[in-house]
Amino acid sequence: MLSFFKKKPQYLDQEFSDLAEMLTEDAQRPTYKKELLDSAKLDYSVNSLSYVEQFLGTVQRDQLSAEQKAVLVLRCGAYLGEVVRRHSKPEFHWLGFDEAAKLSSQVGALGMSLGTSGILHRQPDQFAFPLGKVGKFLEGGEGDSIKMFAAVLIQGIPS
Repeated sequence: MLSFFKKKPQYLDQEFSDLAEMLTEDAQRPTYKKELLDSAKLDYSVNSLSYVEQFLGTVQRDQLSAEQKAVLVLRCGAYLGEVVRRHSKPEFHWLGFDEAAKLSSQVGALGMSLGTSGILHRQPDQFAFPLGKVGKFLEGGEGDSIKMFAAVLIQGIPS
């Protein structure tokens, strides 16, 4: 009965959808090497993540400033999360770190960072970290596949 009175978390779905669009659409502060991206290939399909991985693999070889890396993690992570969100049933929703930490002490224990600033949440207690996954890909390369990350979240662990 008390769960009836629980406040629903404040979702940030529109904000992260907008952030994903900024991957190719922000003229004021363009994504690093945005000219390598073809927005027609960014159709929010799981297969489009192979294209994003190729892009990240190319830019990861460059000496990125902290700001360039942060923008890449935020925008590519938002795109990755949007692919997951748009193809998942039951659905995921975006939460900010503070909101997610209210729902899970384990999330709270991770602390606020770039990788935890946007978190996907599926009721009742599943959390995923697409921004963190993009950060790991930039550090480790193909061994941290963002496409596999999305496939597991959408379809479950392949057999």
